Amino acid sequence: MVMFTLSSATAPEFVVSDSGSEIQHGIDARPVKLTLQLRGVPLPNVDWFFNDKKIMYGDRHEGYITPTGLAVLEFSPMSWEDVGDYKCVAENDQGEASFTVKLQMSDPPTFLEPIRDLHLKTMASSRFQCQVDGIPYPTVKFMKDWRPLTETSRQKVVQDDSAWYLEVDQAIPADSGCYICVAENAAGKVFCTARLTVDGENR
Repeated sequence: MVMFTLSSATAPEFVVSDSGSEIQHGIDARPVKLTLQLRGVPLPNVDWFFNDKKIMYGDRHEGYITPTGLAVLEFSPMSWEDVGDYKCVAENDQGEASFTVKLQMSDPPTFLEPIRDLHLKTMASSRFQCQVDGIPYPTVKFMKDWRPLTETSRQKVVQDDSAWYLEVDQAIPADSGCYICVAENAAGKVFCTARLTVDGENR
């Protein structure tokens, strides 16, 4: 039996941002796992509410708190009906705390504008340009000939809102090749390709 002194007991507290809510994402027809980190001695009891209605655990939902204070809600499969606000309420002898998770449906990445072929003279400058979208917003990286692209003083990746640029400055023939833009989030990965051709001399 674990005993707690009055001085060591603490009320529940969520270890999260100061905004009072956060966004987590699920994928259509896939299992969902919502998590929130808690502090509190003794370990709090936890209830989850969906759009202010208490969730009853059973065939579809399972909720628990780990010995390290991680509050978890799991269910499967996710559908659009599951999108909404999930409030976690934690309570022990010292008090109560609550925090809201906004569950959104992930959308796979898409290219609103793919990169396009470039044909440059030696020492000329230009850039590949693409626009991407997705929920959550995708991570974007560039490759050359299917190998990770190392940025240099002549080749730099720049982001401006939803637009991404691979700037090519003072191109040389060795820069010629197949360039790949890869966009990825929790729901999937897409890529587009374009070719850079650099002539052997600048005329």
